[in-house]
Amino acid sequence: MRCFILLLICALLGTAACRSGFLFRGFQCDSHSDCEILSRWPDLEKGMCVAGHCVDPLKHNVCGDGFILAGEEVCDDGNQSNEDACLNTCVVNVCGDGFIFAGEEVCDDGNQSNEDACLNACVVNVCGDGFIFAEEEACDDGNTTTEACDYGETSCSVCNYQCQSVAGETSYCNNGIVESNAGEACDDAGSTPTHGTCVNCAVICSAGYPAQVEQIVTGRGKRSCARLDDGRLKCWGINSLGSLGLGDTEDRGDEAGEMGTSLPALDLGINRTVLAV
Repeated sequence: MRCFILLLICALLGTAACRSGFLFRGFQCDSHSDCEILSRWPDLEKGMCVAGHCVDPLKHNVCGDGFILAGEEVCDDGNQSNEDACLNTCVVNVCGDGFIFAGEEVCDDGNQSNEDACLNACVVNVCGDGFIFAEEEACDDGNTTTEACDYGETSCSVCNYQCQSVAGETSYCNNGIVESNAGEACDDAGSTPTHGTCVNCAVICSAGYPAQVEQIVTGRGKRSCARLDDGRLKCWGINSLGSLGLGDTEDRGDEAGEMGTSLPALDLGINRTVLAV
């Protein structure tokens, strides 16, 4: 009956009236196919379904019809979804526009801030990413490891694995622990060496104590150095240029009474010992 009425209108008003969009106005639809009109006039245009109503494609170009209107629309994918590549305003879906692009973005809060729950790369702000989530994290150093204080510090604050500021673990001379990885040979508050005294976490051998040689190296036959088991380093040989590191240019080992306990060790500084030469 409906088709008969439409054909009767066309017959009365002519195909020009049909082409002008008269037939399409007001008819509800779910897809473009609902707006197709079969007629005995071969030049009758097929209608389009836009926003639930049939419209004349010759007279109507709107966002969401699947046709890009040059100069007005950047894209048009023929739907009203804001979760795909083209928004229902016919602009490209990009990070920061407030619409989550399904399959591409995890989140989108509509801004370019890295201090909230969603980063400006449209991924969730988590501990260890290097960005401080203002409402949840006190710090974020880009990892989930709880660091320690630098050697020698008696206290410090570090960023832990949960991105919270906490007191760091300390390591320093006279804490009662021999920090061998920091070059300590002893610790006054800990065990005392049996062959000498502990000064600034370095062993000072008792007079006459025969420290054991653990390593010897020579340099072109002109000078040699020995690393002792207490971490000290003693060097002897030609010293005309001060190469022995003793602060003078006196040769060592070429006269009686210059070797053994009489040979001074190099001054390496506080809390420093030689591990290898």
